[in-house]
Amino acid sequence: MWYSWSDWEDFLDWMALSGINQFLGMTGQEEIQYKVFKKFGLNDTEIRSWFNGPGTWPHSTCIAGASGAVLLFFFFFWLLSSVMLLTSQ
Repeated sequence: MWYSWSDWEDFLDWMALSGINQFLGMTGQEEIQYKVFKKFGLNDTEIRSWFNGPGTWPHSTCIAGASGAVLLFFFFFWLLSSVMLLTSQ
């Protein structure tokens, strides 16, 4: 999770060289979940209390509301995931 872009490129290159052409991109899923919760009518405080803070991702996702989630992390991880998917194509 706390890798540099160079590390992510190495991972993507390794997957390509190993014949992995599809992978599960879980990075950035919180941004999508946040938008879905908004469409269901939850307010910002309710949604953010449901998520963990970025220090616990992805290992402790079952501890809902353990700390307030930072929306900026949601966006940047979603952006990282988008760049990873575009790079792997």
